[in-house]
Amino acid sequence: MANAKERQPALDVIRSLAIFCVISVHFFMNTGFYGTPVSGGRMLLMCAVRTFSMINIPLFLLLSGYLLSNQVPKRGYYRRIWRVIGTYLLACCFTLIFRAVYMKEPLRPLPILRSILNFSACPYAWYIEMYIGLFLLIPFLNLMYKAIPSRRWKQVMLISLAFMTVLPFTVNYFRLDTPGWFRNTSLPGSEWKLLPNWWYQDYPVFFFLLGCYIREYGAPLRPLSCLCMMVIFLVGGTAFSLWMSGNHSLLAENWNNTPTFFPAILSYLVFVFLLKLPWQKLPNWILWCFKWVSRLSLGTYLVSWCFDQLIYQRLKAAVPSLYGQLLYYPLVVGAVLLLSTAASWFLLQAQSLPHYVQNRKKRKNDPA
Repeated sequence: MANAKERQPALDVIRSLAIFCVISVHFFMNTGFYGTPVSGGRMLLMCAVRTFSMINIPLFLLLSGYLLSNQVPKRGYYRRIWRVIGTYLLACCFTLIFRAVYMKEPLRPLPILRSILNFSACPYAWYIEMYIGLFLLIPFLNLMYKAIPSRRWKQVMLISLAFMTVLPFTVNYFRLDTPGWFRNTSLPGSEWKLLPNWWYQDYPVFFFLLGCYIREYGAPLRPLSCLCMMVIFLVGGTAFSLWMSGNHSLLAENWNNTPTFFPAILSYLVFVFLLKLPWQKLPNWILWCFKWVSRLSLGTYLVSWCFDQLIYQRLKAAVPSLYGQLLYYPLVVGAVLLLSTAASWFLLQAQSLPHYVQNRKKRKNDPA
């Protein structure tokens, strides 16, 4: 979740959409949506919303590639990781205090230290664990990428990475030896491994390098073409998920998770589409909102777990029916986003406090 020296409104919009999609996915996880029979237009619409929301992490990784494609192994680059670690540690403090006060969990020094080190203090901190490794690799990925002599061979590299990371989980769950499986995918049977999937967890590298490629060459698609293709792949991805779920209820499985075919294509199309729109024409106050949501997105993501616990518990108590809960999707997701962003702002102020104190001391010591 890097920042550019000169902020581009399109990048703030993309990052804001990414954090919205993260919180949107958690709505489906926290409401019992998965496994509920799909009946009626409301459920079909929410299945499509869930499919679209899976572009969340790919958008963040594409942004990293787009913004950090020129970084090289230098001391100044590696210092930037402390901002990420600082946000993580403050989010851990916030979450641990929430757990102690609201969930009545005991606070003991050794378990706290262990939870921070194994990234369980914040239940959503798996992203930090992944991003630290990617951050360390980025300068060397850039050197490798720039050493590839032509655009064609860079395309071959991206296709190879997609073959290794994005495609396996899309096709490796077909039960081709089960009679009638294509008509009813819920039938039991052995899954065929059509593609090797040992490298699938390296999907952050694929999306990062795809972001580098977009930064270097752009995309030939016009906004209208992007929009039409987004609709096609959104419908296709939703239909694929429902078909693989057995056409009864939507399941959350590896074949419709983030690093799979339809979310990968959708994230690319959305990224390119938003890059090409004239966001500079929007009123300044709207651009300011996108800027701050974007700037606070990492902290927002990490502390959103706390507000998930607060809000979804009350939602389920007030509206026991899932079909009724779906009506509250905009309100609930908006509330979690707003509260998490506000908490992230306070974390940012706490992170900036040492610099503020240091600058105050400097001003006092300067001669008048």
